[in-house]
Amino acid sequence: MAASSRGRRALQSILRANPSVCSRCATSFAPRASTRLYSASATTSEASPSEDTALASHSSASSPSPSTTPPRVWIAPDYVIRSGLILSRPPLLTRKLHPFENAFFFYQKRLEERLNTPFIPSIYFKPDTPRELDWNIKIKERQGTVAKELGVYKGKGARAWDDELKVGDTLSTQEGMIDSLLKDAELRVSDDAEVIKAEDVVPVERPRERETEADKQGDVMRLDRRLDRTLYLVVKGKDGWGFPADMVQRNETLHV
Repeated sequence: MAASSRGRRALQSILRANPSVCSRCATSFAPRASTRLYSASATTSEASPSEDTALASHSSASSPSPSTTPPRVWIAPDYVIRSGLILSRPPLLTRKLHPFENAFFFYQKRLEERLNTPFIPSIYFKPDTPRELDWNIKIKERQGTVAKELGVYKGKGARAWDDELKVGDTLSTQEGMIDSLLKDAELRVSDDAEVIKAEDVVPVERPRERETEADKQGDVMRLDRRLDRTLYLVVKGKDGWGFPADMVQRNETLHV
């Protein structure tokens, strides 16, 4: 028989005899006998009936009756839920360009006039039609310039490099552009291919101004003002101006 098997059997016999033996160290842990004095035991064992009655009454008074339940008290929360909205009107017009931006875009248009291929009217107008006659009259007034709002400029000529405006020239301003386009939109030839006299030409109606009547009067309650800006609805309260908001009541929910 191997030594390991003999040792295991000896350990099993020790464990059966004393269950308080540790399996690792095989050391017995016997509980220590408590040392109590007989006088203390006698004193604690003899309890007076008056003390028992007092303890019983104290325990009955401290423990509440299971039938009585304390009422629930509702405590108001220390926070408030506020709900609001943001109502806006988007811009109706593009923003007004800076004079430098107007000059830059005007320069780009003249540069395009220089780099493009020559315009061929026969591709767009049939011969001997009112549209061709109208085109011939207007291109003659512009001295051969194809674009309507560039003024007199020959992009294929010897002085095509001179494409910048002089200081103070109003040709690149918004008002100058509108005047050039409105003049070109006037009908110069009738449907019967007859040239209309200058005094009989019907002028084209100008577009409305960017500044409305509400802007001039300073009326901030109307929506037809500041057409190039985003407007927001604000109300004035005790704390000043702000978006419309109110407290959510207890019987209301955040979802509709």
